[in-house]
Amino acid sequence: MNSSEACEYRNDFLFFVLRPHRTASGPGFLYCSGVNIDRFLPITRGRHRPMSNPAIRGLQLVNLGVRALSLEKGAKPIAAASNDCAGETPGNDSWSAEHLIIEHAPPSLPREIVGYAVV
Repeated sequence: MNSSEACEYRNDFLFFVLRPHRTASGPGFLYCSGVNIDRFLPITRGRHRPMSNPAIRGLQLVNLGVRALSLEKGAKPIAAASNDCAGETPGNDSWSAEHLIIEHAPPSLPREIVGYAVV
């Protein structure tokens, strides 16, 4: 993958996007992910408390896995202070989103991350 290209997966339930992002230490990637809470509610049939939605928890676990994969490949995941991913979240339904910056990523990492996240 070229470091100037975005790599993404989207459907009506979730999305994972890595796009080039300039960091303090040079080129890197912005990782954006999200789940459509409204689409997952019928699947869980309300068997959860409002703050323990399994779709949101799953997104958080994927985020941790993305951080681990990044570290394994020699990259440096950093919590993003601002929401540079605001444009990635669809305007319809209720979405929960996560985002982070990945510095020093090898060119193959975005495809690996999206592949990992989707599975």
